[in-house]
Parts: sequence; structure tokens; C-alpha cells
Amino acid sequence: MKDLNPFTGNRFEYDRKHLYYLQYDHLSILEGPKPVYMIGSRGTGKTTLLKALNWSERLENETLRTQLKGELFNGRYIGLYMKLPEIKLSVFDRWIGDFEHYVSIIGMYVDLLWLELASEAISELVICTELFKFNTQNEHDCVSVIIEEYKQLFSEFIPNSSPLTLRGLKNILESVRKRLERTAEDKGDLVKAVQLLDQTGQQVGVFGKKIGKRLSDLCSVDENDKDKWLFKVCMDEGEYLSSKQQLVLNTMVRLSSNPVSFNIAYVYTPEDINSTTLNNLALSNADRDVLELDNASNFKMFAEGVASVRVWNVLHDSSKQVVLEKMFGSLNINEILVEMFKDVTNKQAQILYEEAKSLKENPFFKEKEKVETAPPIYQTYLVKKLGIQIPAPDAPRWKRRGQEAREIRKRMVAGYLSMCEEFKWEPRYCSADMIVQMCDNCIRDFLNQMNYLFIQSGGDLEKFLSTKMKDSKQNIALKEASEKKAHSLEVNGVPRPIEAYRLIYGLAKVTGIIQRRSGGVSHLRSSERGIFVIDVKELKISLALQRTVEFIREAAQAGYFRILSEPTSERLEFRVHTSLAPNYMFSYRGSYYQVPLHLSEIDKLITTINPDDIEAIIEEIAGRIGGEDPLQNTFEGFS
Repeated sequence: MKDLNPFTGNRFEYDRKHLYYLQYDHLSILEGPKPVYMIGSRGTGKTTLLKALNWSERLENETLRTQLKGELFNGRYIGLYMKLPEIKLSVFDRWIGDFEHYVSIIGMYVDLLWLELASEAISELVICTELFKFNTQNEHDCVSVIIEEYKQLFSEFIPNSSPLTLRGLKNILESVRKRLERTAEDKGDLVKAVQLLDQTGQQVGVFGKKIGKRLSDLCSVDENDKDKWLFKVCMDEGEYLSSKQQLVLNTMVRLSSNPVSFNIAYVYTPEDINSTTLNNLALSNADRDVLELDNASNFKMFAEGVASVRVWNVLHDSSKQVVLEKMFGSLNINEILVEMFKDVTNKQAQILYEEAKSLKENPFFKEKEKVETAPPIYQTYLVKKLGIQIPAPDAPRWKRRGQEAREIRKRMVAGYLSMCEEFKWEPRYCSADMIVQMCDNCIRDFLNQMNYLFIQSGGDLEKFLSTKMKDSKQNIALKEASEKKAHSLEVNGVPRPIEAYRLIYGLAKVTGIIQRRSGGVSHLRSSERGIFVIDVKELKISLALQRTVEFIREAAQAGYFRILSEPTSERLEFRVHTSLAPNYMFSYRGSYYQVPLHLSEIDKLITTINPDDIEAIIEEIAGRIGGEDPLQNTFEGFS
């Protein structure tokens, strides 16, 4: 009987019941008192981590409670989650011109948002849990003091009935927020609005901290309870912020202190995460941490954990584990090539294979503590193509044997791709190692691959988990997953999918071509080329360049490119996402060497409609790159 497929992946927002697997090292950073800017491309788990801090998710989600081992509020903080695109920040940019007023109003608006969530959270936690010991009189006194302190601001919305409750405070804060939004939408009287907000304090964030302290004190009414509760304001999709809004948030983070702390998630690093509106005061690592998810070293563990939780949800058996090596095997390029050399009729391929078999016992190719069953095929190919003389054990060069063998291993994938090109084979993609690296640290791409692998396996989940899948079937599934993604730009949220497809298609094909061949052997000496470099010094005065960078950033945000340069760099460096490797026949590891890309070439790819003309442009770009030295070349050569 075919089992339910546990790997069909939705975005967090579309899951009826989200299945949590937590990266505890990342979670511990977010749980700390210091604010955090969390940066990670599509599918790196940002929303899951922020939602895992949210108070209501901790109460309602069974898998999250399991992951937290029942310790839901031991950290003595209340997580408050908000998605920035759902907030009406953009209306303020169209309303406010004066920057001084802009800072105070945006700061006030953000404070109203999180205080509204905090009031509701405490009210609900009192009802649903026994966390807080305060009584109704404590609640009334706290809310009364807050309303009295800001009576002018709240007066229009104070109810006649008493006593005042946290739920009532939440409603008042919500009403003030909505009035501010309507004023901005209607482009109302800015001077009047500023006068009304004056009593909240001139310094940005003071309003939130003052009310937050009152609420925190209420949560710790026991005089023996010295540790105050914190409010962790979790803002998702920070890339939505305009540069002015980011500057205000930077300022609020710089001035934040107990009981409030901000965690903000971004797809890519904002252009300025350091400047504030304060004279001579900038954000530094002492003020907030920067957590980069794209460079996480434990993605394999994370992927296996996420997949295992999904399997448990289907099989109702927590003993079942997803172990990728067990299911798909470890990577061995020569073993893959042995299968590809079976029934070969190409004479040159036959000669190469025989030479590789004759070199199998050569000590130069022996690796310590590793028994090789396959002959050194890719090594033999590289030795022949690069004209390397294999030293004998008694030769002076033998002392450098380890270094030279490493140089050859560095070109393993280059040799593999070049061999496939020369003998007119399609590269095969299989093994746990390839699967992990072709995700590019994106859990959504991992689940997409696992979905196709499971379908290709026949749909028996127990067997899928316990039996190594044939390489040929892995290859079919991974190519299907890659092809599906390549043609799903609109589904994945690329704003201008037709033009973006031309650019992605063009640069992905260029990457494949320059990694598989060149005019000579430069694709082997500087292997796995394809980090494209564009000079962006003239970005502010070139509308064409602005459009190009915008296209690239949009495609990167949707998971089709990976941007490698810092936002403030004078060069934009990016590469094609490794999930597209099987569809365009480039390295599962991505690209390692930089190559220059001209603005005119990108414009041609974006604007050209005729398919034949696009192919001609691709060959032209690949030919130019293949005939030039790369911007980096660490090949040490052999003597």
C-alpha cells in the first residue's frame, strides 16, 4: 500500500498544522536578551524560528511543545510575532516628509503594534495558564496607571465602564493605532498628529519601554520574583522595510533595553544595518547579534530532523529516522562513472577506462584509510588533460604527493562534468552529499527533492527509509525536481516571471557550459566557474543597472540566485542556485570562481524574445568567459 507523502512542502503560512523541528543553537541566540538581526535566504527556517518564540504557538502547537520538551516559558519572555508586509508602514512614507516627525511617528506606530500584542498575550496567558499570579485588582491598577499617564492620547477611546482590563488596554491601543493609520492614509493634519504624540516622549521607543515596564512588573507581582519578564518582538520579512524605516528600526534597537528586545528576519542583509538617527551613535555587535543562516554548517542535521518529524507525523512512530546516507548512499564520483562506462562504445572512453583500471593500484592514487572499489577514472582523465606526470615513490616530487593529490581532488567535479561533455553523456545526480549541497541551505528545496525521490521510489515509506535507492532512480527524481523548480517562477513569487526566466535560464545555461568546456583546459584549471561579477559603482546614475540589480535581487529572494557580496560592495557577486544544477547540468556544489558579466549581456538576455537568439547570446557569453582568465585562479599547477 502506498503511504501518504510526508515531504510535500508548503510555506509555513499554508500549513494547517506546522510541524516543528528546532535548531537549538539558533534558537538559543534568539532567546537571549540581546536583539538579533537574522539573515537567511528563502527556506532557511526564519519564520519557523520566529514563530517558535511566539507565545500562542507555544500553547497551541503540539510538535513545538514536544521540541521544547514542555519548557514553554522557562526563558521568562513573551514572544510577539508580526509579519511586516501585513503592517501599513508604506502609508507613512507617502504621508510624512519631515524626517524628524517621521522618526517619532514610525517609532510610535511600532510601539503601538507590539504593545497591542503584548496586552493580548498577557491577558490570554492568565486565562490559559498559571504563569502569572496577579489578581484583578493588580490588573486594574496597572492599566489605570498606564491610561492616566497617557490620558490625552487615549482619551477618545477610554470606555466608561470599569475596572479597566488588559483586554480593554489592548482595544485602546488598537484604536489609537488604527486612527494613526487612517490619518496617514488620508494624509491628514501632520502637525496635529505630532502634537498628540508629543506626550509619549521625544526619544523614539520611550513610549514602548515605559508601558512595557508596567506590563512586565505586572507579570512579576510577587516581591520575591526578582527576574522581570521580557517581550521579544519578532518581525518577519524585514526586507519589506524601506531604507528610512530600517533606519528607525536600527535606532529603536540601539535604544532598546529591558523589558523589550527585537528579533528581525531578512532574506538578505539590508544596505545599512548600522546607522541610526542618533548623532555619533551607530549599531554594533555590542548592541545586537547578526545570525546568518545561509552559512550554517549543520544543514544536513537540520534537513534530516525536519524530514524525520514529518515521517513521525505519518507513521506515528518516533523511532523512524531519516538518515540520508542510508537512503541514498555517500558520494563516490568514480563509482557513478563505472556505471556510466558500462556498455560504452566510444573508443576514447574505452581507452580512458582501461587506463584508469591499470592505474588502480598506483600508490599515487591511494588514500589513507579508504578502500576504493572503483578505478581512479576522474583522476586519470585530469592527469591526461592537464599533462600531469605521476611521480614514482622514490622521486623528489613524491614528497609533494599529498598536495598534488589534493589539487586533483579539488577538480573532481570539473573532471566529471568535462568527461560527460566530451563523451556526450548527461551528468548523473545522486547520493546524500549531492542532495544536501543542491539544497543550498534551503529546506523547501530539500523537501521538494525528497518529494520527487519518494514518488520515484514507489511510495512505500518504510522501504524508502530503510533501503538504499538506486542511483538511476535518484537521478531521475532529482532532475524532475530541478526542472519543476526551473519552470515555477510565478508560483515561487518572482514578480516578472517571463523576463526573469530569460535571465535565470540564460545564466544557468552559461554556468553549465563554462563548467563543462572551454577553448582549452581552463575549465579544469579554474574549475566550477560561475560566480558572476557586475560593477555597480554607477548604480545611482544608471537606470539600466538599477533594473538589472533589481531583477537579480528578485530572483535571489525567490531562490533562483544566491547573492554573495555585501550590499555596500561596489561589485555585485552572485551565482545560480544549486537546486537548478541537474536541469542545467552544472556542479551540484555551485560555483567557486568569479567571472565578469557585462551589463549589456544581461540586458540582451532579459529583453530578447526569440528562443534562437537567446541561445546565440548564451553561447556568445559562454565563449567570451571561456576565452578569458577568471577573476580568481588558485590553481597551483604541477611541475
